[in-house]
Amino acid sequence: MKLLSDNIDLEINNRIKKLIELGKQVYTVKDHDNKIYAHNPRSLISGFDFGCVSPWNSVEGDRRAATLLTPWVVGMAKHYGIPVDGRVRFVTGEGLVEERRIDKRAWIDSGFSLVGTDIMLGRLDSPILNIAPAQILPQNFADYIDIQESSIPVITFDREEKVSLTRLIRDIDMPMVRLANDTAEWKPYYESKIVGDSSNPMFIIIGKQPVLLGFLTYGGVGSGTSLTYRKDALDELVEFLGVPEGIVEANLDNFIALNELRAWTELNYENLVGCEYARGKVLRFKPGKGWDSGGTSVQAFDTGTFKIIPSQADRYLMVGISSDGDSPGYRKIEYAFQFRNNGTIWIYENGSKQTEIGGYEGRDEFFIDVSEDFICYRAGAHVVREVLRPAGRKFKLDFSIYNHGAMFEAYQLYGAPEAQ
Repeated sequence: MKLLSDNIDLEINNRIKKLIELGKQVYTVKDHDNKIYAHNPRSLISGFDFGCVSPWNSVEGDRRAATLLTPWVVGMAKHYGIPVDGRVRFVTGEGLVEERRIDKRAWIDSGFSLVGTDIMLGRLDSPILNIAPAQILPQNFADYIDIQESSIPVITFDREEKVSLTRLIRDIDMPMVRLANDTAEWKPYYESKIVGDSSNPMFIIIGKQPVLLGFLTYGGVGSGTSLTYRKDALDELVEFLGVPEGIVEANLDNFIALNELRAWTELNYENLVGCEYARGKVLRFKPGKGWDSGGTSVQAFDTGTFKIIPSQADRYLMVGISSDGDSPGYRKIEYAFQFRNNGTIWIYENGSKQTEIGGYEGRDEFFIDVSEDFICYRAGAHVVREVLRPAGRKFKLDFSIYNHGAMFEAYQLYGAPEAQ
């Protein structure tokens, strides 16, 4: 006889385990002999393009993994590489199989040491043009993220074509990529690396773009040589192989560099009507409603960025920039976000609606970038509108607040020149 509570727990827990196990599987069909593959729509990586990861080679089947680095080149761990004349297979998102022969190899010559040197490249006998090669992190990645202060999930493949989740614990500008299994919510998706898993790739996801960190050298949690650390050596190997295209680095230009993030400074205000400010926050205290409360920043610049953070999503306010604003109404704001009381945003210019850009929540971040040629509106990192800027003007933050109690924060990017 069993306890009823144990039986209930057992049924649910068994189903959870099955769902987690299913989530690790890259393929639902993996027939190497007949070259038939079907991607798992319930996989943890479903929706991401991992066609660059080879599921099979002619030397050891599902062992000795390879990853497509350019249309002509595959990468692998030197200690477990695929020899010349070995064939590697890749699968598109639609299940189309591409198979090529390795006709030349190159590697980092470091004697018997594998620490920071376990990389081999293989040239294919013809390019693969319908599968996107893996990208690697650029060498200036540390300008954008502090790995020691972040919890970065890493997706690692194994010989069974299953994926595992771990955490990146070491800057990849060091020789080795090192991982940890200490994040509770990811532990159900963790599997220890064993013999035969070597050479499988380690990825992070930026947006929806898989970005390759390196190939497995050691088992357990897993570690391997950092491709970013060895980018210069990789370029030399690619040149030696004589192929027309190099390894591509992920583009981080749409992200804010850490030195800029730390440099936001509070604004001071003037021409205030019916509102007050403290510690970067502006509040309408005037009772009632109407476009009769507002002000401008003291700071102004020719080029630079303003960051705007509405505190709520159920009141009207208009925040933007103007070259000459001293009245509380919204019609004098030249370039503005209108935050509406139904959680939507419109863009207004000189009092006229230009476009609706979607929804927002309180504490979302919005930006207005002023360059030499353009004024650019951003919702987070996404550009939502760009217009030509008038020459010869400096811009201040300009705002008008409609509802009593509405509040926002705004900051100026440090280093932008102020009006003299």
